[in-house]
Amino acid sequence: MYYPLSDPLPLRNSSVWANYTTVETLKHGYGTVTVEPVMYDQVGLIWHILDHPIQTVLEVKRNGQAENAYNWYNDTDSTDHACSFLELSTRAEPGEIQVKVQAKKHPTTGEQMTSPADQLYDILNIARADVSETDVVIFRRECQEFGLTTHGVLDNHTRTGRSYLDGLARSIGAVQGGGMKSFMRIFPRTMPDGEPLYALPGFTELNTNDVTATADHTDIYTILLINYDYNHATGEPQKTMKLKATGPALEFGEVTKNLQLDWVSSPRLAWEIGERLLQYISRARYKVSFKSDLTAISGGWTTFNHPLITTNGNFMVLSSTETPLHSENEYTLEIPTGTEPTIEILSTSAAFEPPEPDKTKIQPGQTSKTIQLTDASGNVLPGVTVWLDEKISKVTNSQGEVTFNAAPGPHLIRAETTPVIQMEITF
Repeated sequence: MYYPLSDPLPLRNSSVWANYTTVETLKHGYGTVTVEPVMYDQVGLIWHILDHPIQTVLEVKRNGQAENAYNWYNDTDSTDHACSFLELSTRAEPGEIQVKVQAKKHPTTGEQMTSPADQLYDILNIARADVSETDVVIFRRECQEFGLTTHGVLDNHTRTGRSYLDGLARSIGAVQGGGMKSFMRIFPRTMPDGEPLYALPGFTELNTNDVTATADHTDIYTILLINYDYNHATGEPQKTMKLKATGPALEFGEVTKNLQLDWVSSPRLAWEIGERLLQYISRARYKVSFKSDLTAISGGWTTFNHPLITTNGNFMVLSSTETPLHSENEYTLEIPTGTEPTIEILSTSAAFEPPEPDKTKIQPGQTSKTIQLTDASGNVLPGVTVWLDEKISKVTNSQGEVTFNAAPGPHLIRAETTPVIQMEITF
């Protein structure tokens, strides 16, 4: 049976056990997370950690203090469902125990499931959606491109599947929808290399109707307060970061937006996502709606050139609505104005190396070079991490290519292949 994403995600709860006392959600976890286990044996010695096997237990605390006398294991419960369990040497009461774990394993590789694409695919499978690995391959490529790793918990069996996907999308700066290409896409961003364009030759004044384009300053934010690295047992963030869009703050004043990154634990990743989002929401944006008989899909990219707006080019289709009784479809785009502002860190609760200049833009005195990785048979190698001078890393695209910007002269390249590829190239 398929559970629509607008319905509660069909997580199990403790009522599946014959001797349960209270109804509690049997949780799923991804990456490295801290959770509050559910009592399994009615006396407080054996506790259900997550409703699936895990990689390992990293830490157990009782009332905030380290608990060393315990054993953990993967096994089946009384319903023959595969779970993970914690066994204590002395009894505990509900709410006393927190367990930090490396959670769900990838079903094919056995590795820790930290890619947002794997987590998206797993949540869709929990909802019993008719989905295959190929359906999320574009989003998987984007996760590799942006170096995204996420850590989260499904902990409420009354919460909808769409709500969980909204939380994951918000945490990584993405949009999602059931009719969207690859279900989820990174946004905002520039159009990826090799991305196909829909509705060719593009939407123009000649093939669109009922075009509206509005832009105002009511949704401009110049300060971003980020909460991240959540303790999923308490629901509280453990780290914060405050960013400022320098130019827009002078023009529009300091307007603060709170951003909850439930699934992000890394300060570096919180900075990169926050910078990308604040560069977007600190500018005025056209909200464009129109009708056309050309075909495009949500999450796909298209060209829009219309005299109503001053900014034209390639943009992601945020929504597309079919109108079966009519010959036209309805579309929505969001188009930013101006140039991306400089973002500065006002405060952070976790130390990390200062952000480097944007690697996608050539800085003064730099030149650009594209490298393609192939194996001994000449096959391209997509999804490989490549390092420049052991300082900057990028992931090869579907054509096995990466582009670096650097000062003219010799530079060291290292690719994380087996065996490792290492070479010196001249820019």
